[in-house]
Amino acid sequence: MKLPTEWGILTGVYCVFCRTGFEAGIESRLKRRGYATLVPKIKKFKPSGGKLVEKELCLLPGYVFFETDEKELDVRSINTLQNAIKLLQYDDGEYRLRGADLDFVEWIRRHAGTIEPTKVIKEGTKIRFVEGPLCELNGRVLKVNKSRRQVQIELNNADGLLSTIWCAIEYVEPEQPIE
Repeated sequence: MKLPTEWGILTGVYCVFCRTGFEAGIESRLKRRGYATLVPKIKKFKPSGGKLVEKELCLLPGYVFFETDEKELDVRSINTLQNAIKLLQYDDGEYRLRGADLDFVEWIRRHAGTIEPTKVIKEGTKIRFVEGPLCELNGRVLKVNKSRRQVQIELNNADGLLSTIWCAIEYVEPEQPIE
């Protein structure tokens, strides 16, 4: 996914909550209005024909991020987009993403909008991230689904809008020292 070149130089990042499966339509409508958009994707392993196959899916179904340089965003015009549910806002009434939520969007952007599987090494009953996007994410592993090769990550975001995500992992053998 190629991100618009203007993303990152504007003043505010926002998130629209929409009907699941309608992210592309919301993204298209926002782009037509001149907004830089991001619909985060993730590559996951899904069962197909008795084996796991890598597929690209929405990381956060029902969420579309966008950026603008508008000083005062017209919230009503966003909320009335076809299939939009609402522009997300914090308890204090602010719509612009901040703190850990903004850091999370920046983390996704650093990976060109798509989160690839992270390589892990099994160490006893635990796993250790050795290569990939999860190595740099500040979060805590809540669950490991070995059969589907996925981990549930709790984002360190107590006051934020986003709380957990599921990401793909790929088991690798630890490098053996040369003797």
